[in-house]
Amino acid sequence: MSCRDKPLSNAPKDPDDFEQRLQAKLDARRSEEEARNRASGWAVGLRYGSDFMAGVLVGIGLGFAFDWFVGTAPLGIMVGTLLGFAAGTLNVVRAAQEVNAAGDKDAESRQDPRD
Repeated sequence: MSCRDKPLSNAPKDPDDFEQRLQAKLDARRSEEEARNRASGWAVGLRYGSDFMAGVLVGIGLGFAFDWFVGTAPLGIMVGTLLGFAAGTLNVVRAAQEVNAAGDKDAESRQDPRD
C-alpha cells in the first residue's frame, strides 16, 4: 500500500460537516460584529437627552436674544421655551426613528437567505 492509498486522517467523514462547522463559525463572527456595532442603552439615552436639551436651550437662547433686542421681557423667553421644547421633542422622535430603522436593517440582515 502506497502513501497515496491511505485516507487522510483529518478529512471529514461527512462532506456536510465542514459546511455546518463553517456556517457556525460565520454565524458566531457575525453576531460578535453586530454586538460591537450595536449602541448600548446608555448611548441611546444620552443621545435622546442631549438632542432634547439642545433644542430647549437653543429655543431659550433665541427667545432671550429676541427679548434683548426688542424689549419684550418675558414674552420672548416663554415663546422660545415652547418652541425649543417642540424642537427638542422632534429631535428625539427623529433619533428614535433612526435607531429603529437601524434595528430593522440588522434584523433583516440576520435572516437566513436560504429561507
